[in-house]
Amino acid sequence: MQLQALSSQSIRVTWKPPDSELRNGVLRNYNVNYRDYDSWVQTWQYLIVAATGDLESIILTNLKPSTRYEVFIQARTDAGPGPASNARLCSTLKEETTAATKTTSTAATTRV
Repeated sequence: MQLQALSSQSIRVTWKPPDSELRNGVLRNYNVNYRDYDSWVQTWQYLIVAATGDLESIILTNLKPSTRYEVFIQARTDAGPGPASNARLCSTLKEETTAATKTTSTAATTRV
């Protein structure tokens, strides 16, 4: 599994399916589990992603800027969930507050 911060509010998660000899049937989907690693409230969120091929990917959105997220994945077959991957950490980028961003926003507001 690979994690890549794309912005202050998003992380791309990419992974390969388990080896065929380790599967207990046909892969149906994956549970992508994630949480704010440093939060006092340790609530996991998850997304269900359909199994599509040799390389899977999803983008986690609506995340908090400059925040570490812990992510793990579980493949699922008709027999149920498989073992969880090792959890990994990734931090979202800092809030984007550059002069160019402010200028673009002002220009867009002026046009409206």
